[in-house]
Amino acid sequence: MTQSTVLHIPTITTDRLTLDAPTVEDFEGYASIVTGSRGVGIGGPLSRKEAWLDFSQMTAGWVLRGYGALSIRRRGERDYLGTVLVHHEFGDPEPELGALLTEEAEGQGIAMEAGAAMLEWAWQATKLRTLVSYMDPENHRALRVAQRLGGTPTDGPAGVVTRRYRRPD
Repeated sequence: MTQSTVLHIPTITTDRLTLDAPTVEDFEGYASIVTGSRGVGIGGPLSRKEAWLDFSQMTAGWVLRGYGALSIRRRGERDYLGTVLVHHEFGDPEPELGALLTEEAEGQGIAMEAGAAMLEWAWQATKLRTLVSYMDPENHRALRVAQRLGGTPTDGPAGVVTRRYRRPD
């Protein structure tokens, strides 16, 4: 007997943004984030090969777990602004809510808007009860976004700040 997997990657729209399935063309934008100094907060900078493996792993999450990464775009456009995700990375103890933005997209409220939309989607579309965000202690923007999204301080891996989000009941 063979089984098939039904794959559904959502498209989420907000007032200003469209969050949709990553494409191969988005990889260059993703690589620009994680292979340079902006990649330090996620264990980088990564090599291009490591960036491709990371990008592929986040995209594969949709097949393997039913959640993963979405590309962030301006509504009605195809430009890549970054990645927002609900993802359970290999080796991590639990699923994570995260966002990575291109330098050009910073400081415009995009991480907050995309993060809020992804968090709402996760509570509506998955059975996840909690999510965490792992952040570099020096990434003050990410720390503020996590707090504004309702993340509460919790224990996590050494060297990072961890915030926990709980499904509203």
